[in-house]
Amino acid sequence: MNLVKIFSILTIALIFTAGCNSLPPLPSEEDVGPANISLDNLQKRMKQATDPKGTFRNASSYLMKQRLITNVDGEKDLYVIITRFQKPNKLSITKLENGSLVNGQIINNKRAWMIDYQEKKVSPVEGKVLKSFLLLFDIGNPSMTLSEIFKNIKLQSCRLGDKRFYKLTCSTDDKDIPPISIYVGESNFLVKRITFTRKADGMQYISSIDQYNLYEGVMVSKKMTVRMNNVMQSYETTTYKLNPKLNTEDFIPPKFEKP
Repeated sequence: MNLVKIFSILTIALIFTAGCNSLPPLPSEEDVGPANISLDNLQKRMKQATDPKGTFRNASSYLMKQRLITNVDGEKDLYVIITRFQKPNKLSITKLENGSLVNGQIINNKRAWMIDYQEKKVSPVEGKVLKSFLLLFDIGNPSMTLSEIFKNIKLQSCRLGDKRFYKLTCSTDDKDIPPISIYVGESNFLVKRITFTRKADGMQYISSIDQYNLYEGVMVSKKMTVRMNNVMQSYETTTYKLNPKLNTEDFIPPKFEKP
């Protein structure tokens, strides 16, 4: 399922911060009703729209670079995000500022770590956070489909503003993981919006795809906006490569020298 650019684990890691709801609202869903398409057929149409030749699904690795602008209460910062994926189970996401490493996340098999390069600290990811990391890894895995990831998917039709969308409400049996809503355009079968509400405090996460571009035969989000509490993040894809040769070290936590 080609959703890795939407569910950046770096973005999800940031939702564990707190804040107040101060951003302007987006169009809410209206005219909710039954969908005129089956789930299997919808997933086939989504695959055809984003990956018509199976290039992404059959890729053994990929490299994506994004420009990230964060806006917290009007104060903006600029970063570069580098995402690396290697089949079957390796993912690395690194955040840089002015060319210097800031932080990152690594998944290797069923283990995960968060790295603070400035403090030279590596923290294993465990418990509920690890469950979320591994779920998001599956969503970003080219070989997986939503039906393979989520046990329960409710399919409906709705309107956001003046456009119609299919709404997929996806959930697992794990009570710690909230349901995730995915809105897919009825006319183009591309993902437009993804939302979920954190159970701990009711914070809402909203990711919106503002523009798609074709990279190596794969339809990828060129511009994306993420909203969470008083934080707004604007992503712009600058590089997207399939099957690059990646280094083994990219997926191994660094060993910092003790002072």
